[in-house]
Amino acid sequence: MQPYFYRRFTLLLALLAGLCLHVTAQTITASATPALTVYLTNSGQVAVTAAQINSGSTTSTSCGPVTLSLLKDGSPAGTVSVVGNEFYNGNINTLDGPTASSPTGTVFVAIDFASYGTPFINGNTYAINSNCHATNSKSYVESKLLGRSTYSFENTDVFEVFGDPCGGTKKKLAIKASYAANQITFTTAGPHTATLIATDACGNISTATTTTINVVDVRCGSGEKYNVCHNGRPLCLDATALAAHLSHGDTYGPCPNSRTSLSPAVVVDAMPNPAVDGLFQVHVSANTDGPVQINLIDMQGTAVSRLFEGTLKAGEERDFTVNNPNLRQGLYLIRVQSGTKASSTRVEVRK
Repeated sequence: MQPYFYRRFTLLLALLAGLCLHVTAQTITASATPALTVYLTNSGQVAVTAAQINSGSTTSTSCGPVTLSLLKDGSPAGTVSVVGNEFYNGNINTLDGPTASSPTGTVFVAIDFASYGTPFINGNTYAINSNCHATNSKSYVESKLLGRSTYSFENTDVFEVFGDPCGGTKKKLAIKASYAANQITFTTAGPHTATLIATDACGNISTATTTTINVVDVRCGSGEKYNVCHNGRPLCLDATALAAHLSHGDTYGPCPNSRTSLSPAVVVDAMPNPAVDGLFQVHVSANTDGPVQINLIDMQGTAVSRLFEGTLKAGEERDFTVNNPNLRQGLYLIRVQSGTKASSTRVEVRK
C-alpha cells in the first residue's frame, strides 16, 4: 500500500513540476499595431482580422502552430460552461466528462473558472468550495484548453492529476472558459479597441498591448457609395471607382478642411453633414460687402429652396435652418451667388 501511495505522490509532484516548467517556459510574444483606421461598408459593418492587427508576433515553441485571436472592446466572443462528474470505473476514479468545445473558427483564450472538488453551482454561476477544491485545477485545465477549440476530460485519472481534496466525497470538475475568434466585426462608428492574443496547443499564451480601432462612417448617397477627398474637394464615389481614386492619392472621408471657401466673398458650412431627415444648419460668413443669394439645389439642378437673398457686410455671419423632411435621400448643392461669381458645396441627406 505504501509504495503505491508514494508512486502516486511522486507522479503528482512530477506533474506539478511540469506545469510550473510549462508556465516559466513561455515562448510566445504577441505584438500588435498601436492603431488602425477602418471604414464601415454600406452594409453598416466592418470586419477586422487578427492578421491586420498582428505586428511581428513571435514564437519558438514546439507546441504546434500559434493561433492569433482577438478580443473586441476587451470582451471575448463568448464563454462555455461545462461540468463532469467523478465515478469509479472499476480501476481508477475518473470523470464522465466534460468535453469543452468552442464554435468553429474560435479557440479558448482564458479559463475563467476551474475547480475539481465540490464547487457551488447555480446555473452558469460557479464558485469554489474552499473545503473541497484541488488547487491545481485551473493550471491543469489551462494546459489542456488554451489554444484549442475542444478537449475532453473524460477518463481523467483524477487522483493522479488532482489528488484527493476531500476524501470520501464524490467530486466533479466544473469549468468556465472564454473563447475568441480571429475576426471581429464593428457596427458603430467611433473609437473601439481590439486585443491580440497568441496561444498554442500547450496552453502558452501572450496578450499584446491593446490596439485602438478608429471606425469611420464614410458612406454617402444611395447604393454602395463612399465619401472621399479628391484634390481638396469632397466626392461621393461608387464602390467601383473607389480603388482607382485611392490608388492615386485620394483619401477616405471628408477633406481635412471641412470649411469650404465658395467664393472670395462667402464661406459656408453645412452641419451636420450628412444630415438626417432634411434637418441641418447652414452657416454663412461674409468676407466682403456685397449682394449674396444662397439656394439649395438637387443634383438635377432644380432649386429646392432659397435660403437667403440680400446684402451681407464683411465679417457678418448668418445661420439658416433647413427643415424639410420631404427631401429625398441623396446629395444636394448649397449654391452661393456673390456678384458675378458662383460656387457650391455639397450636403448629403439621409433618411
